[in-house]
Amino acid sequence: MAGCATQNCNPASDPGFIGAIGCNVGGAYGERVTQQGSELDQARERKRRLADELARTEAEKKGAEKERFRKEQELADLQRQTSTIRDRMTKSKKKKADLNKRIASVQKEIERFRKTPPPDQESIKTRDRLRKELTDLEKALESAQ
Repeated sequence: MAGCATQNCNPASDPGFIGAIGCNVGGAYGERVTQQGSELDQARERKRRLADELARTEAEKKGAEKERFRKEQELADLQRQTSTIRDRMTKSKKKKADLNKRIASVQKEIERFRKTPPPDQESIKTRDRLRKELTDLEKALESAQ
């Protein structure tokens, strides 16, 4: 029986009938089964740990994707707001420039009336209309700022 301990007791190889009885009686098959059972248990534990790690990594990935999507939406909102403000500023500047041109035109017309001979009734109406228009334009300019 001492020879059984040194012999190859791998069931995948053919130890022969007598060799198989020796491996069985000598406990080599039992030890091999126990060793492989232990290796199988270790492999299962490692598989469970890897599955847990994979699940944790997948959850982190989903969380990161949600956060990225939220940040992209936030950025898009900020870009829209910036664009809207820029458009309003451009329109406001244009409106202000137009109002300044109209004010300059009315002021020129007022100067022309000052240089003309004493006013008649029509000139007085025109002057009053121009003063009112100038006042309205100045108010519009103040509200545009």
